[in-house]
Amino acid sequence: MKKSVCVLLILAAAAAGSAQDVPLLWGYRWPAGGSSSAMGGAGTAVPDGQNAFIYNPALLGEVRTTQIYGSFVRTSLTGSTTVLGDAGGETLVNTELTNIGIAVPLPTSRGSLVFGVGYQKMRGYDRSLYGEEFDDSPGDSVTYTLTEMEAGGLGRTALAGAIEVAPNLFLGGSLNFWSGTNDYTLQSSMLDAPFNIWTFSDSTAIDNIYTRLSGVNVTLSGLMKVSPAVILGASIHSPLTLRCREEWTADTYIDWDDGERVYDVSDEGSYTYRVAAPWQFRLGGSARLGPLLLAADIELNDYSSMEYKDEPPYIDLTKTDVNMDIRRNLRNTTDYGFGGELTIPGTEIRVRGGYAVQRSPYKSSEWSKDRTFLTFGAGFRINESLVVNLSYSSTSWSGRVDDAVTRDDVDAGRFIAGFSYDL
Repeated sequence: MKKSVCVLLILAAAAAGSAQDVPLLWGYRWPAGGSSSAMGGAGTAVPDGQNAFIYNPALLGEVRTTQIYGSFVRTSLTGSTTVLGDAGGETLVNTELTNIGIAVPLPTSRGSLVFGVGYQKMRGYDRSLYGEEFDDSPGDSVTYTLTEMEAGGLGRTALAGAIEVAPNLFLGGSLNFWSGTNDYTLQSSMLDAPFNIWTFSDSTAIDNIYTRLSGVNVTLSGLMKVSPAVILGASIHSPLTLRCREEWTADTYIDWDDGERVYDVSDEGSYTYRVAAPWQFRLGGSARLGPLLLAADIELNDYSSMEYKDEPPYIDLTKTDVNMDIRRNLRNTTDYGFGGELTIPGTEIRVRGGYAVQRSPYKSSEWSKDRTFLTFGAGFRINESLVVNLSYSSTSWSGRVDDAVTRDDVDAGRFIAGFSYDL
């Protein structure tokens, strides 16, 4: 039976490590924006006030009337996971408000001057998995179960502005306040099943890590109308230092056959550390050919330059150890997305489609693979003031989470219903 107890603790420690990845890489990203969420996330040079708070603040310079924006999102994740050697499946559905903002143009004698504030959820953390395995070796004959649940996300509130400094040339910027939470729970159990041969029924370890995230950075951007049909855009995002405040609890208990529950271990604590991301660059362009609008973006990320500013939340690793590990195992990436929008002649209906690729930040494909997205949707002008945008994105990914979760295959879909309203 000592072997079983050791295995239980090892599985708990192995799976808990998945929550201790670099916080800036937790969770997943999606193509976002009003119209651009259906166009592969190509929004750096697509005139849309909602895109300004996500991709390029200089886009605010194209806003002529006070506008408010918002988006509701329904995300579905279906996982096929190999946990403890056996395959299992979990489905998670989440609905939330992920975007809201307002843009206000100020009176000018010429050109434009526009200010705005907007919130956008940038990364989602929601996931779950479950697995079990029966150990029929002599002296054990118990069933192990492992459950992981994670919830929360990281969002950004942008105080943005844009000015037309010359005909068809706009400069913009935003002060970005990042905030979010990550609620991670791991439960690993050893059950006296199916034979009920021991004097206990359940031995369980439950670990919870609740992390509050915060940080500030700046975005500078530009937009140029090369011609009435061609627009170019660029944005630079300054380094972000994310402050992470962890509060953790650890409980271990045994349920005996007589109904008594005995807590073997109960502990709690907190820890604060900082982790920094380097500069990020984004370029985009769009071209209109009659009723057809084409757009494309690229994004440059230097993941290998991430670093912990303080000692990390690991027992046996120092800041130097972890930062060296980041340099060895992460890489620089170039993400891209492109898409198109077709205005149906004689109507106020626009149909859209696109494709996007997010490169894995890891050098080894064992832990994470590139993610591709197929996107499509439509926009409808309901009246002179209200525009409704609908989009759907589909993707999948796979990789190894840790020693206990040897494979995690996820099929994911995201439906967005967004609006813009002219006041």
